[in-house]
Amino acid sequence: MKVKVLEKGDEIRWDAFVRNSGSSTSYHQSGWKNVVERTYGHKPLYLFSEEAGGITGILPLFLIEDMFWGKRLVSLPFASYGDICAENMDASEGLLAEADGIMRGLGARYVELRCRGNTAANNRPVNDKYVTYVLKLSDGLDNIWRQMNQKRRNTIRKAQKYGLTVELAESGVQDFYALYARRMRELGTPVHSCSFFKELKAEFPGSTKTMFVRYDGRLVAGLFLLLFNGTMLSGWSASLGEYLYYAPNDLLYWEATKYGCEHGFEYFDFGRSLRDTGIARFKKEWGGAEVGLKYYYLLNDTESIPDINLSNPRYDSLSRIWQRLPLLVANRVGPVVRKRLV
Repeated sequence: MKVKVLEKGDEIRWDAFVRNSGSSTSYHQSGWKNVVERTYGHKPLYLFSEEAGGITGILPLFLIEDMFWGKRLVSLPFASYGDICAENMDASEGLLAEADGIMRGLGARYVELRCRGNTAANNRPVNDKYVTYVLKLSDGLDNIWRQMNQKRRNTIRKAQKYGLTVELAESGVQDFYALYARRMRELGTPVHSCSFFKELKAEFPGSTKTMFVRYDGRLVAGLFLLLFNGTMLSGWSASLGEYLYYAPNDLLYWEATKYGCEHGFEYFDFGRSLRDTGIARFKKEWGGAEVGLKYYYLLNDTESIPDINLSNPRYDSLSRIWQRLPLLVANRVGPVVRKRLV
C-alpha cells in the first residue's frame, strides 16, 4: 500500500471513490478543495492510499497558516465534518500516519479530524461539543409530521396562517448572501465572503439549492442546501430578526423536508450545532436522530486541545464589538477574519 498526495488528473478517481464510499459526505468531493483554495487560498494536502492500482482510502486536509495560531492541518475547514474514508483499517492507519508525518515535517501544531463516526484516531484527544440531527426522510412526510414536536407543528401552522410563502431558487446567491451577512453581523460572527457561495454554486451547479421565505413580498429567511448521495445537508441558514415572530425558519425547514421527501432523498442533515444551545434544541424538535460529532487531534507542539471558535467565551468581547460595526464594514472585514476561523 502507498499513500500519495492528490495531483491534477487524480480528481476523477478520487470522486469515484467518494461516490461509492459508505462513509463519505458532500465535503469529501474534490470540488470542496477547489472552493476553499480559490476563495481563501488555503493549501490543500489531499491524501489517498492506493493498492493494486485502486484507491482504498482518502483523507482531505488543508494547511492553515496565520500569525496568531501558527500552522495547523484541518479536515475539513468550513465544514461540519471531514475525516478519513477508507475500505479497511490498514488504509486508515496508513493515512493517519502520513498526516502525522506531514504535521511534524511542516512544524504544524496539530491535525484536526472532524468525525461523524468511528475513526482510526479514536484514541486521540477529542472535542465532542458539537452535534447534528439527521431526519430520516424515507419514513415519509406524514410520519415525520406526526413524530415532530407539537411546538414545531404549531409554529409551521402559524407561519402558514400569516401568509408566508416559500420558493426554491436555482441561483439566488446574492439574495441569500444579503440575508446571511446581515444575520451574521447581528450575531456578532464574521461572515464568509460572497465569493465562497458563488464558488460553491459554480463547482456544484446541480447539487446546491437555495430556498427562501417571503413575508408580504420581502425575503425574510433563506437556506443554502448541499445535496449528495441521497442526503440533503443544511449548509447555512439565515433570517431577519424582526420577522422571527412569524416563524419563517419553521416553514423553511418544513418545506425543505417536503422537498427532500418528494425528490427521493433519504436523509436531511440539519447541520452542526453546539450541544445544549437554542439552535440545537430547535433541530432536535424535528424528530431526527442525534449524531455526536467528535473532533480528534494529533498534537505536535501543544499539549491542550485548541478552541479556535467564536463560541469560545474568550471571544465574547469581539462578538459584541462586531455587532456594532456598520454592515458594509462587517462585510468587508468579515472574510479576512473568517478565513482563519475555519
